[in-house]
Amino acid sequence: MSPGKEYYVKQLATVKEKRSQLGSDSPISNALTDELLDGIANFINATPLHEISYSRWPLTYSYCCALSINQLREFNDDICLVLSKCKSKSDRKRLVGFLSHRADKDEDKDNTLGVWFGEHFDIWTKANAIRSGLGVVFDEKLPSSKKNNDISVIINDRKIRLESTVISEAKDIRQAWNTFREQRKRSSVPSTQGLTVEELRKLQGPSLYTSVVRIYRKVFDKLARKFNPIKSQLSESSPNILLLSCTKTSRIANSKAVDWALNELFRIYPDLSSMCSELPDWSVNFPKWLKTEVFQDQEVDEANWSRYEALRDAIRKISGVLVFNGNELCHSRINYNALPKCLVSHEEMLRTERIFTNCSDYLP
Repeated sequence: MSPGKEYYVKQLATVKEKRSQLGSDSPISNALTDELLDGIANFINATPLHEISYSRWPLTYSYCCALSINQLREFNDDICLVLSKCKSKSDRKRLVGFLSHRADKDEDKDNTLGVWFGEHFDIWTKANAIRSGLGVVFDEKLPSSKKNNDISVIINDRKIRLESTVISEAKDIRQAWNTFREQRKRSSVPSTQGLTVEELRKLQGPSLYTSVVRIYRKVFDKLARKFNPIKSQLSESSPNILLLSCTKTSRIANSKAVDWALNELFRIYPDLSSMCSELPDWSVNFPKWLKTEVFQDQEVDEANWSRYEALRDAIRKISGVLVFNGNELCHSRINYNALPKCLVSHEEMLRTERIFTNCSDYLP
């Protein structure tokens, strides 16, 4: 066996040892089945070394390769802590399902990665909520919707609803990176030759304007899915704080895009003149984005003006936003224009922040 392949064989042996140390009742161990690990061993033996270097590994396996046993134990303990609060077998199965999921089609891999980041953050937020000692309820149905909200905590005898979501790497950036990787596979000399100017730009990361739009879309995914105000995961009768995690590879959390987006979202837009149709396409103006995204740049006439108003005013259900770089809290913002029942005090926001001040090493 070549020295290069010995590296992968030793890596596999290390993962098997970590699985053994975690124990047979560990959700992570249960995802690393004998069938999965035997398949990886057969793949290493049968595949040329050059191709192995560019292979896609199962996410849970890659994760266990990268993390120490102490980091895996911390993650495992958080999973078990949240599992202990699940009310049904189906809830427990759904919580750990992402550990075993494998995308068989290339077009599914981006979605799988997004789910992977999202479930990690969801487990971390719920585990921290439990450890806070506050009254906590998970996946509670909203009064006026069939949707559930992620976490409800009681602060000063008041229910605060927390909704978590994640922005990971943009799909177009990963596609540019994949093009670069394919080019490298065909040449022994690393090069960016063959990439277009646009692909090279994407390899450097998204523009601030692109990042602002991604924040808008992510907020509205929770606020009014598919731009339907009825399909909301936020309540009109109690405070809703959005927990927005930007993965470190997205390079969004510490950029100006966060301030730009929150400034726009939490403003008051009194009339149609704020639609600013004369602004350029790259403008971060929220009404212009909403007009472009929902109405395809058509004039917002009297017939659909009520829909625009409903989408614009839905933002007032957001009481505030906590922004994380991975799981490191880096921004906190109160929406002073929230609906009266959704307004939060500075003390309530501060106590919510304190729930999530302890970072964990296991988040990707």
